[in-house]
Amino acid sequence: MKKYTIALFFILGLSACKKNNENPSPEAGFNFGDAKESSITVKVGTTIVPVNNSSNAVSYLWDLGNGTTSTEKTPVLSFDKGGDFKISLTVKNKDGVVSTVQKQVKVLSPQVNQIKITDLAKWTPFPFSDLTKFAGGTVWVEVYKSKNTLLTYDRILNRDFEFPDYFKSNVVNVPADATYPVVIDVPGKLALDDKVSKKYSFVFALYVKDASGTHLLFTSDFVGSTTVLTDFSGGFEWSSTVNNTKLSLDGVYQ
Repeated sequence: MKKYTIALFFILGLSACKKNNENPSPEAGFNFGDAKESSITVKVGTTIVPVNNSSNAVSYLWDLGNGTTSTEKTPVLSFDKGGDFKISLTVKNKDGVVSTVQKQVKVLSPQVNQIKITDLAKWTPFPFSDLTKFAGGTVWVEVYKSKNTLLTYDRILNRDFEFPDYFKSNVVNVPADATYPVVIDVPGKLALDDKVSKKYSFVFALYVKDASGTHLLFTSDFVGSTTVLTDFSGGFEWSSTVNNTKLSLDGVYQ
């Protein structure tokens, strides 16, 4: 009987040691700020700082669903392209036990749907401009996108750009006595994800062709231009005003 009692105490002791050495299981969890929903909708370029409320974890792996990962406990997240993504957080405890949670993020892309030109008749030229007065002609807009964010692309002598055409609008006829604004519809998708996320540089240019030739009135990066990207409810305006003439690319987030 004595031998059985000793054996029983020995087994109970081993069991107690095993339980004391086990670490609690981890539980992955996070919220988007105060929101506890399983999904959120944001715009391209929006900064997201998730609230990590995981428990019993010693390591963290975030996966944004777009090829980007982070091992920080509380990373700063951002998306430079529109689309639907699943953010997952995988945590481990000291024993290597894993727990994962996922939430959905819808990222809205800025899409230009129309171009507005105002007050061409009030145009006053720069010293280098060869169009002294707008007297009617055909008008169009071009958008350029840099190949490399680390390079600066200058306007060259023939008034073309060293970086490639990203978009060219329809050409419209504008008489000297036109009613403003002149609106050019953009039927296809003109996405400005890389512009809003500041991944690449973008420039737009306003062209006029009349009896005397083709003239570049101005671009959005000319010295003296007032260029802004303004967000409002459901949409945006990327505009530049130079010498009384305004050009804007208007659109929505979708």
